[in-house]
Amino acid sequence: SSQAPAVQAVMLAVLKQIGRQQPHLLVYPVVAGLRTAKGPVQQYRALYEDMKGHSPDLIQSCVQMVAELHRVAVLWEEDWHSTMLGLGSALNQIFAQFKGAVPNLEGD
Repeated sequence: SSQAPAVQAVMLAVLKQIGRQQPHLLVYPVVAGLRTAKGPVQQYRALYEDMKGHSPDLIQSCVQMVAELHRVAVLWEEDWHSTMLGLGSALNQIFAQFKGAVPNLEGD
């Protein structure tokens, strides 16, 4: 338990070094993690700020890409929801027509 902060500090230092040498390996997980992490985000923020210092264009491009992916995902979900509502309405109309036709079919 008392070693947890020391381990976290070493891991953060290793990740920062990887980010400096191979920023493309960490840029998406860091940007996406910062946006979607639940709970403390200090490690994501520390990596983000470090990478922003040496790879600002890469960070900015990834921030824009993640924002666009999020926007598309939200729009897709909204589109899917409205399509399902439209299908539900169409099914209700078909069932109503079917119910209306059943007495005629039974009478023949």
